[in-house]
Amino acid sequence: EKSVDNIIFSNIATLVPAIWANDPKILVKSKKPPQRLPDGSYTNPYAGAKYVELILNYYFKELEMYWQIRRALIDSQLTPFGIIQVGYSLETESVEGNAIGDTGDVEGNELIKKDSPYAIRRALREVIIDPSCTDHLLKTARYIAIRWLRRLDDVKSDPRFAPKITDTMQSNYSLSCVDEDVKGDAVKSRNISDEWDMVEGWDIWDKEGRTIVTIVESLDEILGERAWPYEFDGFPVETLYFHENPDKLYPIPPV
Repeated sequence: EKSVDNIIFSNIATLVPAIWANDPKILVKSKKPPQRLPDGSYTNPYAGAKYVELILNYYFKELEMYWQIRRALIDSQLTPFGIIQVGYSLETESVEGNAIGDTGDVEGNELIKKDSPYAIRRALREVIIDPSCTDHLLKTARYIAIRWLRRLDDVKSDPRFAPKITDTMQSNYSLSCVDEDVKGDAVKSRNISDEWDMVEGWDIWDKEGRTIVTIVESLDEILGERAWPYEFDGFPVETLYFHENPDKLYPIPPV
């Protein structure tokens, strides 16, 4: 059994609603002053910034980022990081069963729509960070690895992976449920991997090589390799923390 610290519980229960009480919104400010155009008129970067602000706040509500960020906020109180993975699902990609391979979370699959950005809270155990990094924002990290969990059939049908590798692939992750008899006296665990075969793997985001290498620990060779899909230089994760820990990778959690 796991004990609950009443002091920690009360602090979390008080702090998180207090932070969210202000109904946070995204603010956008232009870094460029108005520019003179050839016809003598001037650009209006402030209006453009306001337009972007309206779009971002729309997506903030439409993509249900509120609850994802709230969960990351709780993580930041109990663990060193709160982590949000961001990305964009193209219209040409399938999101059925996490087929895009970047979410790593069966629960978060329903939050990802075609041709749309997404933001998914990730547990700290689902993100492996370059140990040489000492920057809490991961700017100096050479690579990170993000865990994913997908159905075996979805992995085999993914065109990005070579059939010679996936044809013989087997499930390496078992789901289980607990059955209780009518009397309620005995509890037994029933493995349901035969009903829903799953594969657990990792996407390694190599910032120096600008590639994503996909591995499954039960395989002797890499499952696939593809080009970096985004134009920005950093990783598709944002970290949230409260207490800096100089020269160390992980900040100090409030607890």
